Amino acid sequence: MGHRIYLDVMENPGKQTARPVKSPIKQSPLPQPGDSLFETLQDIAYTKILFWVLISSVLFVLAAQEWIAWLLNSPRHPLLYTLMALGVLVVSIVKGRKHWDHMQLIRKGLQGERAVGQFLDKQLNSRDCHVFHDITERNQDGTVLFNIDHVVVSRAGIFVIDTKTRYKPAKGRVNVEYDGKAVRVNGGPWDEAPIHQAMANAKHIRDVLTDMTGHENIPIRPVVLFPGWRIDGQKFNYDVWVLEAKALPKLIANGRAVIRPEDVALYQSRITMHVRNNQCIR
Repeated sequence: MGHRIYLDVMENPGKQTARPVKSPIKQSPLPQPGDSLFETLQDIAYTKILFWVLISSVLFVLAAQEWIAWLLNSPRHPLLYTLMALGVLVVSIVKGRKHWDHMQLIRKGLQGERAVGQFLDKQLNSRDCHVFHDITERNQDGTVLFNIDHVVVSRAGIFVIDTKTRYKPAKGRVNVEYDGKAVRVNGGPWDEAPIHQAMANAKHIRDVLTDMTGHENIPIRPVVLFPGWRIDGQKFNYDVWVLEAKALPKLIANGRAVIRPEDVALYQSRITMHVRNNQCIR
């Protein structure tokens, strides 16, 4: 499969847009299990532990510098250290701004994936339909290669889903164009990468299930979801569906049954086994 790591958020993370934008997610997703504990853990680590470790480290460095100067009776160099400090400060600001922007984009992508995941769970999870989230593929040493956002196993087929969270302009045009080979977000450049990525993810799930069950020609459909966006040009004979998130459950519910109930249960169990095997190699 190769080393593919994707962040499904707005392109050009370092580029600032001049137009006001808004999130496509109208309501914040519900908390995930352990979210509050994880936030508390982060707060303790960063504000109550790391802060004092850094302060102590700086003081120890200053103390060591003074001891060395006292022992060697060396002259002081305040200008040199001031210039060094200013240089490090400038680099820290530049790097910090870059990482901060990147963190905000990741946060938006996380929000989109959680919102779509919870919507799919609410609409689809049942005895004959099961939704898997964040299927992460790893090397033998536990290194992450890539992840698949969602997989739906149902009587109507298996749907391998990639969620694309894109900022929307606060006013004006909000649409995604699709011609079967590439997408264009709000009049921007045509982009084939989401389609290729969705097809690669679907092929991976097909290979996994074929290896684990021996079944050929499993009905698997790659899907790209743009939550909160209108999709122009979607035709359902395209190899990859590009949809607004709310359209998918209706299509699955109204779709013709192409998988037997016993095979739905089989594919669910094999994907569960595959996910757990990958968790074991962390």
